[in-house]
Amino acid sequence: MFIPIGSFCHPAANLKMLGLREYSFPFDWLYMHNEVSFKYINHLIETNFIHFTENLVYNERHKVISSQYPEVEFYHQDLITNEVLPDEFTNKGRKTYNYHENLIDTMKRRVTRFMDFITNREENIIFICVLQYSATLSNSHIYNDMLQFDKNKKILCNYKILVLLYHDTEFDYKLPEKYLELEHFIFKKYIRNWSVHPTFGDSKDFKKILLDANLI
Repeated sequence: MFIPIGSFCHPAANLKMLGLREYSFPFDWLYMHNEVSFKYINHLIETNFIHFTENLVYNERHKVISSQYPEVEFYHQDLITNEVLPDEFTNKGRKTYNYHENLIDTMKRRVTRFMDFITNREENIIFICVLQYSATLSNSHIYNDMLQFDKNKKILCNYKILVLLYHDTEFDYKLPEKYLELEHFIFKKYIRNWSVHPTFGDSKDFKKILLDANLI
């Protein structure tokens, strides 16, 4: 099973287009700053998501955030007005619409599902994360947070973490040895082709990475 874990909605959207998204999970449609992605996820797992949807406010971009996590946006969902927001690139003409149930309750249900799966020793999980290549390598905190995730004792399932390190055009790709020594991590170079596919990239490229990594 695949579970998207950020840093934005790219993994969830591509899994959906490829017919590989079996369930909804809490990180599917969030936007996280690269430098806090794994720190954020680690903290939520360690605290059983206690502050995930608490003390909600709007940030300067009028996106809903939890005051506890100012660098993470509920990018496509306004949990305050209970509205779903259109994608700014592909659905510019589409208006917001009221969700059919309370969005906070929906998020809490996705949290319960996420925790049930990751604490089940019988489950085989592939976490998928997309991070900017240059930002990842230039920030030592990101590696330390990955290392913490790699050793997180609350994750009891059998798992791997596929990290797609991206740039929008061709780039030189080389990882320091310490990244390759992380037990559960798989790193892949990923070119998003932003000018051609501005939102979710090309799902064929996404699928090729999964195939090359023997994940499907």
